[in-house]
Amino acid sequence: MILGPRGLVNTALKSAGIIDRPLPLMFNDGGVIVGLVHIFIPFAVLAILAVYVKIEKTLLEAAMVLGASPLKVFLRVVLPLSLPGVATAASIVYLLSLGAIVTPLLLGGQQQNMLGTMIYNQMLVYYNFPAASAAAILLTGSAAIAVIPFQLVDRWATRKLPSRRT
Repeated sequence: MILGPRGLVNTALKSAGIIDRPLPLMFNDGGVIVGLVHIFIPFAVLAILAVYVKIEKTLLEAAMVLGASPLKVFLRVVLPLSLPGVATAASIVYLLSLGAIVTPLLLGGQQQNMLGTMIYNQMLVYYNFPAASAAAILLTGSAAIAVIPFQLVDRWATRKLPSRRT
């Protein structure tokens, strides 16, 4: 309804006179990426927000009193202190999008080459269980290998955080 030829985006662009004919926003990589971002952005926001609310506001105020611009406060105070949340958000979103099946099938079609949809097709369309199991092992192994750097960043950033005194 939003990305289709007569969807909201194409209708708005056509009404504004920006395009003459509808843009192909579905059944390609761009449509899949837009769909996955739309679905998984709340998970990232919640993971980062959980860490952000624990940042002492006095640290931000102290940086501003010492003459730091808002950009410097963000880069030198907020971002380093929120790295555990960013690492957690990145690993959650990566793992969820790695195994996504429905969104790539709906927005990318059968020709979309994602590992989750390939496993789905091998199992339920072609009944090729050995290929599906090999792809599932590859998916699991790549997920495990990819999460290790996120975990290392999370542990490093957590050790660097100032301890909260009660």
